[in-house]
Amino acid sequence: MTLLISHIPKTAGTSLRSLVGKMSQDVVWVYDRQLQLNDPDIEFMTEFRQNPRPSTVMGHFSYGAHRLLGIEAEYATVLRNPFERILSLYRHQKLLPDSRFAAELKSGMSVGEFVASRITAMTNNHMCRVVAGVSPDAGHQINDTWLLEHAKHNLSRHYSLVGVSEDIGPFIERLGARLGWAQAELPHENVTAGDPIEVSDKDRDTIVENNLLDIELYAHVKKHV
Repeated sequence: MTLLISHIPKTAGTSLRSLVGKMSQDVVWVYDRQLQLNDPDIEFMTEFRQNPRPSTVMGHFSYGAHRLLGIEAEYATVLRNPFERILSLYRHQKLLPDSRFAAELKSGMSVGEFVASRITAMTNNHMCRVVAGVSPDAGHQINDTWLLEHAKHNLSRHYSLVGVSEDIGPFIERLGARLGWAQAELPHENVTAGDPIEVSDKDRDTIVENNLLDIELYAHVKKHV
């Protein structure tokens, strides 16, 4: 059975990708939106089905990607403190020279304005949407508890491996055991450069208000992992 590692942006995925690439030689990478639930790449899906099944597929995709690939699969993912994830995403987007939001960000958009504008599908409650299998392009408008409950359901039924980036060691151990690795340590190379972000009380409230579902999902995982 293939393991699908769903990399949610800004949750230690770059470092994890380096480790998976080093330890699993047959891994398939899916980072160019080929498995969007609302607009999948048919050519990619066809080519995947014609090749031998890999042990591991890793990339930016939501729960439900196994149906597009036509395989039985287990899922794995890493979550991160939602507040810290948003700050890291904001800092990362500001540093990208070709970001879709470069003009707004470089004009002085605060992190609170960044979150409130919903200009990126990777911002609010993104962890819940990925785990629940809701298309980010549609899900950015969802802030209802059914999404949280569906994410919790999927975690318990379909995710054999779940971790948090703040304490990723146990996740790496379980991942290595699942894929038959020798003992491995996560390389630390996913640090976004830049000074720490000062967040006003107003911006902090905005981040929390727009990410209540992710905050609850993260607390749920921390309690059970």
